[in-house]
Amino acid sequence: MPRGLLLEVAPPGPAEAVVTLVDTDGRQHGRAGTTDGRYRLPVPEAGTWLVIVSAPGHTPQARRLEVRGDDDLAHDLTLTAR
Repeated sequence: MPRGLLLEVAPPGPAEAVVTLVDTDGRQHGRAGTTDGRYRLPVPEAGTWLVIVSAPGHTPQARRLEVRGDDDLAHDLTLTAR
């Protein structure tokens, strides 16, 4: 089983930023928020996942990720101010 996603959001600022993990059927499997721009989300199983990051005053970003094996997956996401 994959251990999780390690995400870094740039800029590492918006205190209200939230990262959401969604499966291909649209079901939410995890949600995390932090103030330092680093997130860790557990992933229930290998497969294709959608990761969404959003924060007030910023354009939401979504990335489709392929999770394989049982290692952590590191991924960077960028928030753009509106």
